[in-house]
Amino acid sequence: MAVGRHTAYVYSGPGAGARSVSSAVQALTSSLQPQVQVSTLSTVALLSGDWVEECAVLVMPGGADLPYCRHLNGKGNALIRGFVEAGGSYLGLCAGAYYACSSIVFEEGTSLEVRGERELGFFPGIAKGCVYPGFQYETENGAVAAPMRFWPAKRPRVVEYARGSIMSVKVHNFMTYADATVTPGPRLNLVLGPNGTGKSSLVCALCIGLAGAPSLLGRADNIKDFIRRGENEGFTEITLSSGDPSRPVVITRHMRIVSGGTAQNEWKINGRTCNAKDIKDKMKEMNVQLDNLCQFLPQDKVASFAAKKPTELLLETEKAVGDSTLYDLHQELIQERNEIKLNESAAHNYEHDLAQLEKQNAAIQRDVDRFQERERLLEEVERMRGKIPYIKYQQCADDYREAKDKYGDSKRLLKQKKEDLETRSGPLTEKKKQQTEAQAQSAKLHNEVKKVDGWCNGAAKKMEDLVKELEPQHFALESIEGDAKKLADSKARLAGQISALEEDIRALPQAHNPAQLDARRQELASREKDANGKMRAMKQEMVEKEDELRGHQQALANHQADLAHLNDVKNQRLQALDWGYNQGIRQLYDWLDKNRTRFRGRVYGPILAEITISNHEHAMFLEQHCPVNMWARFVTEFNEDQELLSAEAKKLARFQPTVSNYRGNPDAPIQHKKGEAASFAQYGITHTLDEVFEAPSVVKHVLNDEVVLSEAYVGTQRTTGQVAERFFDEHRNVACLYTPDTAYRVKTSMYNQNARSQSVNSTRPAKLLAASRNLEQERATLTNAMDAEAADIAELQGELQARHQEAGRLQREVGDLRHELSEIDREKHRLQQAQTRLKTQLAAKKREMAVLEKRPDPRAKEPGLRREIAKMNKTSADLMKKLGMEYERLFGLMQRHAIAELRNRELSAQVAALGEATRELESEVKRYDVMVERMEQIKNAAKQRLKDAMVPRPTQEQEEFYKTLPTTEEELEDLISERSAEADAIVCQNPRVMDEFRERCRKIADTKAKLAKEQDILQTKQARIDSLKERWLPELKAKVDTINATFERNFRQIGCAGQVRLAEHDDYDKFAIELLVKFRAEEEMQVLTANRQSGGERSVSTILYLMSIQNVTVCPFRVVDEINQGMDPINERKVYMQLVESACRPGTPQCFLLTPKLLPSLPYTPDVTILQIMNGTLIKGVARTFDNAKLWGNRQRKAIVAA
Repeated sequence: MAVGRHTAYVYSGPGAGARSVSSAVQALTSSLQPQVQVSTLSTVALLSGDWVEECAVLVMPGGADLPYCRHLNGKGNALIRGFVEAGGSYLGLCAGAYYACSSIVFEEGTSLEVRGERELGFFPGIAKGCVYPGFQYETENGAVAAPMRFWPAKRPRVVEYARGSIMSVKVHNFMTYADATVTPGPRLNLVLGPNGTGKSSLVCALCIGLAGAPSLLGRADNIKDFIRRGENEGFTEITLSSGDPSRPVVITRHMRIVSGGTAQNEWKINGRTCNAKDIKDKMKEMNVQLDNLCQFLPQDKVASFAAKKPTELLLETEKAVGDSTLYDLHQELIQERNEIKLNESAAHNYEHDLAQLEKQNAAIQRDVDRFQERERLLEEVERMRGKIPYIKYQQCADDYREAKDKYGDSKRLLKQKKEDLETRSGPLTEKKKQQTEAQAQSAKLHNEVKKVDGWCNGAAKKMEDLVKELEPQHFALESIEGDAKKLADSKARLAGQISALEEDIRALPQAHNPAQLDARRQELASREKDANGKMRAMKQEMVEKEDELRGHQQALANHQADLAHLNDVKNQRLQALDWGYNQGIRQLYDWLDKNRTRFRGRVYGPILAEITISNHEHAMFLEQHCPVNMWARFVTEFNEDQELLSAEAKKLARFQPTVSNYRGNPDAPIQHKKGEAASFAQYGITHTLDEVFEAPSVVKHVLNDEVVLSEAYVGTQRTTGQVAERFFDEHRNVACLYTPDTAYRVKTSMYNQNARSQSVNSTRPAKLLAASRNLEQERATLTNAMDAEAADIAELQGELQARHQEAGRLQREVGDLRHELSEIDREKHRLQQAQTRLKTQLAAKKREMAVLEKRPDPRAKEPGLRREIAKMNKTSADLMKKLGMEYERLFGLMQRHAIAELRNRELSAQVAALGEATRELESEVKRYDVMVERMEQIKNAAKQRLKDAMVPRPTQEQEEFYKTLPTTEEELEDLISERSAEADAIVCQNPRVMDEFRERCRKIADTKAKLAKEQDILQTKQARIDSLKERWLPELKAKVDTINATFERNFRQIGCAGQVRLAEHDDYDKFAIELLVKFRAEEEMQVLTANRQSGGERSVSTILYLMSIQNVTVCPFRVVDEINQGMDPINERKVYMQLVESACRPGTPQCFLLTPKLLPSLPYTPDVTILQIMNGTLIKGVARTFDNAKLWGNRQRKAIVAA
């Protein structure tokens, strides 16, 4: 076989016989392991080519070679031939041998005849058969022991140490050793030495030196703790076999303590520096699994291995057997199963959502139909609107033709008008010249008229101003007498008003007496102040009395609460449990009481609070029978409730309570397997302990399951002494009895049913199930205190009522005084306002009188006015004379200007007539010019509209539809309006119904797609799981069957019974290996647990299981540290003999068994190596003179001496 390839593959695809495959695997396993692993190879795996690199030999077993041809011709045979040409080995058995020849002739001339060419052709000839007649498929018929002949070959060199096994261990300053070297044998190594000598240090050296984690040892966690005390550095040097004795693998680990107290490591492989990952990769390559307890079982991990759950034992076994394929497949199955659960949940949710969406759409189908009818009408309207562009296009074409014709007509008219305008331009120019001369003459005369007229207008204006100035003077002269009379009347009126106001002011104080009002107000204010002081004092007294009343009421409420607590038995028990045993349980109970709705089922507990018991003797028996921690236990009915309560307890409580989950039938009656209490009435027995109290059935069942209340009997005073002895003698299956004074317990040996011991103890008063305080005295004290508080409260309430009445009277008195004070203040305010108003009026009248006294006499102005009027009359006469002369000159100029203006106007009329005619022609030319331009614009615009209105030719369907519609836009718009009205008449109660319907349709399609996707994923994952399971489960079952056969045989050899059973489950993480054992003939097979069997029995079972998996595991060495502790001598001898037999067979891994002692006269074979460890300060001399030969004879022996 090629070097570096360590797996033998047996083809198991179509054509391979099941019996032939099984036989080949078994033969190869017994011959080649542990150096070479053995595995089957399916057709798919063979065609993948992944096996070529690690394959040492490919075995084609017997069966039928035609299926081989059908599945392997081509690519398969090319892979096989390439493998052999590269140095691989091919072993053909029966059909596999025929298949490897160039051609075949099989059973010629019979119904089984097969002949033809074969593609592989390793043997360049014809394979003929059968040699002996009588062959039949799937039977032993025709089988003959035929002679065999082999090609001459060089005998392979035998390697004593298997690849990866330990050849030597050397340590320096490691744990208790300064320097030590161990050279174990290739098979079984017995490491002997008293406790404390350092046997386990060898195990530690193997783990630490081969890059194992310190936590695997269950001892120190830091590497520095493995360096010898007082030293700063040390090393381990472990030599492993590589399969070639001349090329061992030496792994060295140097450990140093650096500053800070941390450890520093240096790794080497064969002297070459490397890192820890390289070491771990090397260990993986050699299949060294230090983290697998089936291969490496340190002393501190023995108990944890025996206590492993069946599921954990399966995982450890999978790691140990063969390579990690089974374990990896199992982990992949667990992962795939967990993922498929999520997919199944998602698919279920999608199915539920899909059903809900379809149901919701069905409920609004009628509204959807109405909406769709409306949509149909609106769609028809849109189709009608499609004809409007074609109608508009036809209209634009007609408009364009009309605009084009009008544009041609306007151009012809414009040309004619321009010709007429040119013939009328000459006469108009001559008339305009004559008009210009006449306008100049008229303008000159107009200026002279304007100048004279301006002076005359100024003089006339001045005359008017003089007249206006004379009018006020004449009016002032005429009004002098009237002004004098008005002034005298105003003075007389003001004098009367002033006298009247002065009289009102003098009369005002007699109507009101201010001094009297002030005196009355002072008196009222003093009375109000006194009343307010009394009221404040009264309120202060009321506040004090109310505070005192509240204090008495609070005290009464506290006494009532204390009395309620005393009357609450459950509360008393919770307090007793919380104070005396489990502090914090009351807090947890209060939390549970407030959060019961968070739990799926009912939660009971603590158990002490659930029990009702009336008889104090029964309470005494029950409390003595149950351990204290039982009373603090909680009970649930569902796993999720148990997990929730445990999690909350960690947060809330100062202790970790026990939370039990009861899965049985609470309604089932409790069975009294050792007899009903009534059947023992002659001994004075009245009850069993489960009958003396009341509790929920779940609580009773839990108590009975834990402390077997149904087998504890309750007696009377007569059930003591000899009666009790006679009772136990006559009923040997009874173990517990309580009487008023005594508690009896009987224990029977597990190994000898006749060996019994009896304990007799006095009964103890109940502490938890009975109140521990003088409740009656406390009740009386609380009742008296409550009566006293009630009397004080009644007295205070009476005093408060009287003070409330007095405070009300004072309040009313203060209100009356304040009202009268307010009236006095209002009266004084009215008097002050009246005085102020009269004085203000008097001052105003006096100021007005002073103004009138200062005015002069109007008659003094008359002489001056007359002189001013005479002067103004003379000036006016002189101006009038000169104005007459200028008016005569103005009339002559105006006559001449009028003649010139007439001539100008005549010429202007002639020019205007000629200009009007010309302008009309010019206007017509411009108008026609604009019209031409406008017509051109209209034509271009019509052309553009025609272009813009261009529409594609309608389809045949559109033309047929448009023929049914009106031909004018107005009629079509009317029809569209009619259809739109029909659509609007369809009222939908839910305007968003169609949006909702379409949205749900979209969601339905989306959900269906997601559901289909999830279902596809489920199918793919299920197919993946089925494929993985097909690869994993059959091989696992085969391994378990092999282990079970060996396990059963090992147990039979020690006179017991054992079985290894694979417990299957739908969830792959719940697959388990269960060890069933029976150590006594009268027992049934029972699952091995940490609680049911003794420590010695578990040790026997563990070592026998490790020996059983030895034949199916591929590991270079196995370490078991002190597994024989606790075994009885008979079992230890039997186990040792099996261990020697199994560990010394060819092909088995190297084994290290560490033990502080061995039984005498044990058999030893040459494959057993004894490693004797001796330790102590004076041991060196003893070790040198220690005669191993006398002790061990010719067996291999070595001694390790540590100073």
